[in-house]
Amino acid sequence: MKCIKCGGKGKSVVHHNTWLDSSGHYWKELSCGFCAGTGDMSDEQFETIQNGIAQRKARQARGETLSEAASRMGICISSVSAVENGRKRMTDVPGYINQ
Repeated sequence: MKCIKCGGKGKSVVHHNTWLDSSGHYWKELSCGFCAGTGDMSDEQFETIQNGIAQRKARQARGETLSEAASRMGICISSVSAVENGRKRMTDVPGYINQ
């Protein structure tokens, strides 16, 4: 299956923030972090991303911020973000509650 993050290209252009002074910021093409540059993803990866999208929509429909969701579940904000962005499965985050 074609990677839905990079569109099957295997790479994407990302912005690098070099701190407070924006004069050093730059854009660079990197291998896609989801498909490891192959352009393809497994059915499991696709499902993880789709579940994350659904989780974000449910949280937003409740009017809840990432911080509020993390606090309610007793986990860190980065764990909620990782699930919502398809980087982690809900089952891989102890304490994550399926909304």
